[in-house]
Formats: sequence, C-alpha cells, structure tokens
Amino acid sequence: MWQFPRLRTMRSIPEIRYLRLSPQSLAAPQVTGTEDSDMNVSTILKEKGNAVVTAAPSSSVLDIVKTLADKRIGAIVLLNGEGRVAGIVSERDIIRHLARSGPAILSASVADVMTRGVITCTPADTIDVLMQKMTTGRFRHLPVVEHDRLVGLISIGDVVKNRVAEVELEANAMKQYLST
Repeated sequence: MWQFPRLRTMRSIPEIRYLRLSPQSLAAPQVTGTEDSDMNVSTILKEKGNAVVTAAPSSSVLDIVKTLADKRIGAIVLLNGEGRVAGIVSERDIIRHLARSGPAILSASVADVMTRGVITCTPADTIDVLMQKMTTGRFRHLPVVEHDRLVGLISIGDVVKNRVAEVELEANAMKQYLST
C-alpha cells in the first residue's frame, strides 16, 4: 500500500546540525527554524478554524448532496442526538451507493449510506499520525474529537498544506546553513 514518503528533516540529520571540527573552533552555525515542530492537529485547527458542517443521520441523501455542493466540501459529519459523532458521509460514499441503487437512494436517509465506526483523531495527534490513519483507512477526512465531542475536521488538503510548509521551512533553513 502506498504511503506518504517520510521526509528527513534537519533534526533527523544530527551530523549536519552539530558538525564540529574541534570543540573550540569551526562549529557549524546554528540554523534557526529547524527546532522540533509542534505541528499537530491543534495547530492546524488554530490556523484554519474549527467550523464543521454537520447534519443528523435522519437527513435525506438529497439534502446532504445539496449541502455538499452548496458548501463546496467533500464530507459531512453526522451527529447523534447527544452531539456525538454517529457517522461521516463523503461524496465517494454517495457515488458508490448511487451506482449500486440508482437515483432512489437520494430519497433515503443518510444513515443508510454513511460510514459508521468513524476513525477520528485528537487535537494532540501529530501530522504523521494523521497521514498514517488516512493512508491506512484510504479516506480524506478525519473528525477531530475531544472528550467525545466534535471539535474540528481535518482533510487531506490540510495535511498536505502543512507538510509543504514544513518542507519549505526546512529548505530555507538548509539554504541559510549552506550560505554561512
């Protein structure tokens, strides 16, 4: 199964960061911006916000389709009467059921097509944990749950945006290091 490539970071190359020819002289310059990253779900949610489009499992599939199109989103988290995650439905779920059952599925309850037993993450989870969960489960959206309550939603786009920012930071740090 394909997985996101594991990128080597400055902090994983100690021979560059701590290179010294002698204890007193020629110490490698300290490169800033390569400290251990605190990038986790909480950090992403602070940047993007924690608004999540939700619906009840009793909603019709047609209502869900309209909401997905109107909001230009790929998934909706379904909450039970107590406000806990009951399921998630994505465009892919709807397309699969539409192919099997035809247009009649549009009048059915979204509970008939939603994914139950939703894999979630917590605000403390790292980006590596998210990538592993998404890759293993082959899905693009992870509800963020804390104390059994939905507090956000992370998409594969959020993860990719974060990884690109980390790689750019590391590339700039390497350029800074090489120019000194």
